[in-house]
Amino acid sequence: MIPRAFVALPVCAGLLDRLQQAAADLEQRLERPPPLRWLPREALHLTLVFLGRVEDDALAALTRGLREAAADAAPFDYRVPSLAGFPSVARPRVVAAVVAPCRPLEALAEAVRGAAAGAGLEVERRPFRGHITLARARGRRLRLPREPVPVQVACRAWELVLYRSDLRPGGAVHTALERYPLQPASPPAPE
Repeated sequence: MIPRAFVALPVCAGLLDRLQQAAADLEQRLERPPPLRWLPREALHLTLVFLGRVEDDALAALTRGLREAAADAAPFDYRVPSLAGFPSVARPRVVAAVVAPCRPLEALAEAVRGAAAGAGLEVERRPFRGHITLARARGRRLRLPREPVPVQVACRAWELVLYRSDLRPGGAVHTALERYPLQPASPPAPE
């Protein structure tokens, strides 16, 4: 059994570098730095679906479904225009890199949700909103500038990863359990 699991896309090095710069820019814009817990670089990812507990009997079906979802998706690029409060600017709980709408990303997230549901796991009903969590608020209300911090970087999605998440006193530790490479689109068959 996996007590806490999720499926995500890893973040490319160029985007990680730019996110660190943008986070430093944001911290300089804050009058009083709010109590934020910044996630370490190695913990950053773009979550497609949070699964919670995965029992052993569901794991094999989940793995098959994720392998199929990855095989049906070609690698693609997604854009990260800015950092902002999430889930909303008015009531942010986290600082996140907000991902621009991207049809291949949305389709992949839907396929991953389908794989999870096919394995008998409960999935969120809220619409998918691509973001990369950078920091979480500690305690009191988080106040961020209303204007987003520009990032303007693209990242290539090349694989799905099934992660285990273990809660520790210093924050969650994510361990990659299995990787599923996205398959390049097949060339059309000759006529």
